[in-house]
Amino acid sequence: MLTKEEWMEEVKAILANEYHHRHPFQIQLQEGKLNKAQIQAWALNRYFYQSHIPVKDAIIISRLSDPQLRVQWRKRLEHHDGTDNSVGGVQNWLNLTRALGFPDEYVTSGIGVLPATRFSVQAYVQFCKEKSVLEAVASSLTEIGARSLIETRTAGMLEHYDFIDKKSLQYFFERLKQNDGKSTGVMEYLVKTVKTPQQVTQVLDSVVFKCQVLWAQSDALYSAYVNPGILPYGAYDPIVQLGSAYKLADGIVLEKDACRIQGPEKAFSLNPTAFQFINSLSHRKPLECLIAESIAEHPQQSSQVQQDLMKLCRDLLEKGIIAPCN
Repeated sequence: MLTKEEWMEEVKAILANEYHHRHPFQIQLQEGKLNKAQIQAWALNRYFYQSHIPVKDAIIISRLSDPQLRVQWRKRLEHHDGTDNSVGGVQNWLNLTRALGFPDEYVTSGIGVLPATRFSVQAYVQFCKEKSVLEAVASSLTEIGARSLIETRTAGMLEHYDFIDKKSLQYFFERLKQNDGKSTGVMEYLVKTVKTPQQVTQVLDSVVFKCQVLWAQSDALYSAYVNPGILPYGAYDPIVQLGSAYKLADGIVLEKDACRIQGPEKAFSLNPTAFQFINSLSHRKPLECLIAESIAEHPQQSSQVQQDLMKLCRDLLEKGIIAPCN
């Protein structure tokens, strides 16, 4: 059986090779090579992950038999959910998404999140629910690599992006206060608990799994927003901005009686949804307002309404039927 020092070296080797600090998306993020839309996509998807961290921590607490350990782990909940006297990390993350132009309601709804983000986060929560307590706790050892990445990321973002300031990165500054880079609490538990070769293997496999959860999220972001740029249905679309207003493009006329649009060369018939949407553009309201009005009419289908209208808006933009208002 490996000694504590030996299996800790194995953990560090896993983090050195498999943690997402090596992913091209993360490297481009900290080196100033992403545009604002790509950073918006990252912040939006990352919120979904961050908002589920206290969920998995609550699951772990419910499974701990040691009262002292429950008290210790409860601090993690407070770090993310906050207390009566302090703001938690989940709320601090909204400082970033607000600075990037997202309404809180859109971010917290999870509507624009990539399928792979959703799947990997749910898999992580399920992992902490179904695997042994040892494995669930050990998955948090990625904290060892997180501190260095946070330091590099915050410095790079402040240097390279003029739309990012210290307030918007408050989440990271608070995490640096909370994370000693050694995952001390987790290590204390593991040193007391790990007694067999099988348990050592479980610890190492848990760290690999958590690295894969994070890597999968970066993979999805890179594929959708960098290269090749394949955007899944319903995911956040950088072309269609919620805060933007749109109008009929020059040379396009809406013929209300015929329920169609007339272009310079030909006419297009419209289905009721498209007609109603194009007709509403005359008010020059931001897209998010038009979506909210439609959701008010169909409150039970809010997610579908938002996805459908954003897709419709993108299709109309690509066909040159509508254009952003100046």
